[in-house]
Amino acid sequence: MISDTVVAIVPEESLPDLLTQVHRSGFGQNARVLRPRRSPLREQLRRAGISIEQAPERLDIAACLLTILAAGRSPDAADLALRHGASATWIVTRAGAWNLVDDRIVPDATGQIVGQAIPAAVAVLQEDPSDVSGPI
Repeated sequence: MISDTVVAIVPEESLPDLLTQVHRSGFGQNARVLRPRRSPLREQLRRAGISIEQAPERLDIAACLLTILAAGRSPDAADLALRHGASATWIVTRAGAWNLVDDRIVPDATGQIVGQAIPAAVAVLQEDPSDVSGPI
């Protein structure tokens, strides 16, 4: 995968409003709707370059997914999906970690957004730790 990707389960009745907001926010050219009619959703995600090894089981029963290749704007895209009807939203990192986004970005009383909306992903060790030499 080239960049972080937002994957959202979206009820069909919420899709028109969400797609309108996605296009208004400048994510439209990077958004894709996936439905299981043609092939299983996991297979469609894999073909789109999204790692499915850690994908949650509830994707298997979803009627519709929305993916947004948003790179550094992934927290904004995930928040947009949650605000406009997504029932579940994840940010999938380049390393393949699926991070559930279950909170919206809400400004404080002054209108400023405080803090980071999504915690930074934790790096996954790709090598056998017994092969590493030196102090830890």
